[in-house]
Amino acid sequence: MKKNTQVAIIVIISLTIFLLVFFLFSNRDGVVFTSSKSEGYLIVGQNSMFSYHNKKIYNVPINSNVMKELDWNEFKVLDNYKVKGNYLMHFDEKWYLFTKDRKAVTYESDSIIAYKANYKMNYVYKESIPIVDNEYVEKVADKKGVAAENLTVNEEVNMDIDNDGKNETFYLISTALPVIPTEDKEYSIVFMVKDGKIYNIYDTLVAKIIPDICQPKIEGFINLNENNKYEVILSCSTIGPREQKVYLYEMTKKNGNLQFELKASNT
Repeated sequence: MKKNTQVAIIVIISLTIFLLVFFLFSNRDGVVFTSSKSEGYLIVGQNSMFSYHNKKIYNVPINSNVMKELDWNEFKVLDNYKVKGNYLMHFDEKWYLFTKDRKAVTYESDSIIAYKANYKMNYVYKESIPIVDNEYVEKVADKKGVAAENLTVNEEVNMDIDNDGKNETFYLISTALPVIPTEDKEYSIVFMVKDGKIYNIYDTLVAKIIPDICQPKIEGFINLNENNKYEVILSCSTIGPREQKVYLYEMTKKNGNLQFELKASNT
């Protein structure tokens, strides 16, 4: 056998082994990733998807090329905020779930959460409860120049977002979409209290004639960007699930002060 032929065979074998090893390490639980760098995807509801790559979080528009490339990929799926399992996902006006042999699987709610990554990604959902103490609500409402009355959303969520061993409290208040219409302005406000200090996350105040107001809800917390802290998944929903607005907020520090930074949104 000629030396050139032997070299060619060695190169081919080496390349084959490299590709096989790359495939094995980039294919976890049936999910194929395009590179060895950190890469993750998050689906919230029926009209929002987010990606994490190059150490940044991006919105993935519905029917974009990225979304089409992810068609029939396997995701970890939560139905009504409870783990349902790993399923192939296909989008055609809404998300459809399938087993690995492509048998259709039904789910109960439009509150679908799904994600996949080639790193450890954790998602946590915390049930909201009625606000226990109105002290901070009154302070925030007064500062915003609104009245904490006739609330259609009056909830708090407790979660240790920064893994310091202590829960932070997230407050959600809104007068949007009342059962009995009023002439007052409507608003939605979300803020966090940590160590007795108030940190604004989201607020919108509109005139009654503007139909852009919606009720806020924390869809969960996820460590999408690998920093061992959780981002807040905040939705703002009108009557239809496909009109749901979704925002990803990260708690950051600027000049030594905590603040919430909007990392991505489907709006």
